[in-house]
Amino acid sequence: MTTSEPTQQTEPSRQTEPVDVHTADVHTADVHTADVHPAGQQPTGIPPLTPPLGSSFADVPPFTAAPRPGRAPVVVLTALAVVFAVVAAVFTVLHADAGDERDRLTAARLEEERALSGLRAEQEEADRVLEDNRSRHATLTTRHDVLTRCVDAAKAYFDLPPVDSPESSRLFRIMYEVCPQV
Repeated sequence: MTTSEPTQQTEPSRQTEPVDVHTADVHTADVHTADVHPAGQQPTGIPPLTPPLGSSFADVPPFTAAPRPGRAPVVVLTALAVVFAVVAAVFTVLHADAGDERDRLTAARLEEERALSGLRAEQEEADRVLEDNRSRHATLTTRHDVLTRCVDAAKAYFDLPPVDSPESSRLFRIMYEVCPQV
């Protein structure tokens, strides 16, 4: 065997002439490397720019921006935002007023409860005094009735003549039973 030198395959040199991408052939690889990326370098991770199969860049419609919407939606949204802000402000004021009113009513109720608790203490004292007075009245009424019976029996006994009679015995018994209770 003969030693042969390794053969080098040389590629034909690529010319980097500017190529119009709209008129270039789709199947040539030079279109992408020569025009888009200088020195024939393909960026890593990005697929080459190719038009759909069976068409060229000339068939792809150019990008056109969507027409700008009119001012009407902006005006309507702005008006709604203002209305919502006003409604929120009104409700905030109403809530604050309701809180102030609630605090005022709570303070008034607490003051009335303090006054009522003082009145309750006075009422309990008055009820106790009234019960004591009623008990005392009942006792005094009973004593008054006993005393009246004793006095009436004594008057009637002494108004009788000094002779023993059944009436004098009855009155004496009444005085003997009733008068010691006084």
